[in-house]
Amino acid sequence: MTHHDDPEWEFTVEFELLGKGIDAETAERIVREAREHCAETNQAPVEAFGVPEEYAEEMARTRRSIAQRARWDYRHDIDVEDMWRFVVGSPGWILVLGGIVASLRNGIWTNLTPSGLAFAAAFCLTCSLAALGQMFRTSGRPRLMTAAWATTAAGVILAAMCSEFVSHDRVGRIPTVFLIATGAGLLWLGFRIKPPAGLISPKPGRITETEQWLRRLHGLLRHRHRVRRASARQVLAETRVKVEASGASPQEKFGDV
Repeated sequence: MTHHDDPEWEFTVEFELLGKGIDAETAERIVREAREHCAETNQAPVEAFGVPEEYAEEMARTRRSIAQRARWDYRHDIDVEDMWRFVVGSPGWILVLGGIVASLRNGIWTNLTPSGLAFAAAFCLTCSLAALGQMFRTSGRPRLMTAAWATTAAGVILAAMCSEFVSHDRVGRIPTVFLIATGAGLLWLGFRIKPPAGLISPKPGRITETEQWLRRLHGLLRHRHRVRRASARQVLAETRVKVEASGASPQEKFGDV
């Protein structure tokens, strides 16, 4: 192995790129370009490009398509659309883990009670709403985010009330494996079902497309990128001026918000 060969560095870069949403072909090309550069300069990859995790992060930011960058939440390093998996999958994880705990405590059968059923339903719904609020936040939709998180708080109270005040009398039994299977099914659906388009981007309404684009820009600056209110307003005002001066729509001038 020559001085510039470092398979471990290359593997780490490619692995990190794939985890950041870069397709396999692009990840391989990035690694190949780095290898060729090191062969020409006779440098080790760490000397030329630095720590593999940091280099992968830099490359991921620059090599994502415009559409990908518009959907990517850099703070949590996840595609906004992937958050839908948490919305659908959260109840799945709860049921899988609950089924495992129930099997360890009760064996192959677990008792059903009104309070247990009501608590499980309220808790699963609460977790999904919390994930939905996070998705709305990173999608730049603060009003829906506030509504989802307010409902989440109400769901926590509802779950506690169900556990305390609803009857604890047994009404039947189910096999604990049924809970695990149902949870696994919900997790599978989370990967298969795509979110409705209206949840990610607002539907056309009475406001113009330009105003809708600008509002979403403000929402993304404030809630995804945590830009201060005054700075976000300044960026919005400058963008509005540029759009009006160009005579084109913001989509034509800047692309996806």
